[in-house]
Amino acid sequence: MQPGRRQRLCWAVVLSVFRFATAAQQVHEVSQQLGRGLRIATASSLAAHSIAPPAKDSKTPIVFKMPTYYHADSVSAATNGVLDWFFVIYWGLIVLIILLVELATHLNGGVPLTHMQQDEILEEKIRHRARHHTGTTSQQMLFGHVASGSPQISPRPQREGSRMLLGPADSPGRVKDLAPNVWALNLVASRGQALDHQGNLLSPKLVFFAGTLMGFLQLLTLFLVVYDIDPAASAYTTKPSDPWKESPLTVNCMKVVMVFFLGMYVVSEAADAYDSLVIGLGVKEEELLVHRFFVLFIPFFHYFVTLSVIFCGVSVVLSCQDVPNILYNSMAILFITQVDELFWGFFSRAFDIDAEWSVNINESEVYEVQLLKKCLIMFPMFWGFSLLGRSWYRDQMPAQMYTANFSAEK
Repeated sequence: MQPGRRQRLCWAVVLSVFRFATAAQQVHEVSQQLGRGLRIATASSLAAHSIAPPAKDSKTPIVFKMPTYYHADSVSAATNGVLDWFFVIYWGLIVLIILLVELATHLNGGVPLTHMQQDEILEEKIRHRARHHTGTTSQQMLFGHVASGSPQISPRPQREGSRMLLGPADSPGRVKDLAPNVWALNLVASRGQALDHQGNLLSPKLVFFAGTLMGFLQLLTLFLVVYDIDPAASAYTTKPSDPWKESPLTVNCMKVVMVFFLGMYVVSEAADAYDSLVIGLGVKEEELLVHRFFVLFIPFFHYFVTLSVIFCGVSVVLSCQDVPNILYNSMAILFITQVDELFWGFFSRAFDIDAEWSVNINESEVYEVQLLKKCLIMFPMFWGFSLLGRSWYRDQMPAQMYTANFSAEK
């Protein structure tokens, strides 16, 4: 090989090695800068996460503002929200129907319309039989002067001779079996019809205290439920909580159905309270082991708890925005109404209490009193539908003003 060509080859090899070394150094510097950048970014993110406090520990308080209470109409504005046109029309119609029934009964001589129809049917049957009996006039048949086996018209109910809510003083009344619960136990114990396992009389005052305590526990439970209901919930569902549902029709229909079921259940509770009141008024003073106040207070308290149950039940139903929650929450409210039976089951098993639930009730058969009874026991159901319709009319929860009065943030 010639010396010139060998020299050029050596310079080419040296130049190639130099370029390779330079490229390797540049790659190393780039990798170091990239690694330093990643470490800085990672450290910065870790520092941000470690320094930033959790959201729940933030010093900025979360303030929930109560929805604005507005007046639905002129009547609501004039009465500061106590009344509205729905309330006036709803209860006005119910009162009007009651007055029309009472007027028709008065014009019929004090005989209810249903009794009049029954009497007419009976009279027609007697006249039909009179045509087939020789020697017996239809007038004799109507007054009962007929042979044995012929039907007779029962005397029509009269208004005289009855006291308020009670039948005549000389009336024997009828035997009634009370529902076994703590409310009825107060009445039974006050008459000496409740014994312990040793045969001793159960203290009526102790039963009164237990029943009052049970009632306050029910009211406390209902208060806690109503107080924690979202006051901004939509009473009339327009958008169901289930994302796959588009129409709110089934949700609103379920609200009406469950209010109806709740109303039917509390009617029986109101009827039990009324019966306890009538029995307490009719029992003789010498038959009571305590003052009559202890006997009469419990029915009024029972009725108040019943009204609280329907108020809470309707509020819970209206706050739900899907069918399953409406059903589950309604069943929970019905459980609260059965606490009296739960307490009786506990006391009867824990203390071996033996009670006689058969009592005598002397209830007035006067039509006005019977009409008053129906109104009292049906009022919780009517009130439940009033709460439902009024909430839909105003687009506000029934307990909104109640919650606003007790809330710290208004």
